[in-house]
Amino acid sequence: ARLQKQIDASARVAVGQTKTEVRAILGSPTGEWEKTGFLFATGPPQWAYGTWLDARLILSEGTLLPLAIPFNLRLFGPNDDDLVLTWDPNGRVAEVKRP
Repeated sequence: ARLQKQIDASARVAVGQTKTEVRAILGSPTGEWEKTGFLFATGPPQWAYGTWLDARLILSEGTLLPLAIPFNLRLFGPNDDDLVLTWDPNGRVAEVKRP
């Protein structure tokens, strides 16, 4: 429910807004990356808003037992189902990607 509220509120986020303005609308992000990528971090800075618990992983098709650790790990960048804000070199919103 919290993520859906943030996705709905992201309609008020516009290209060119500052990080302070975005925090006022969406709150603190779930994950922040200064550079995206794994070995050669070269991508633009990003913020992601998402859930920590992935309910789809608790009971998955083909498994008899629930997964012991059904968490969304964001080690090297956002998950595919996250709300993602990409920043330009001036610290302003360059892109908003909604799930």
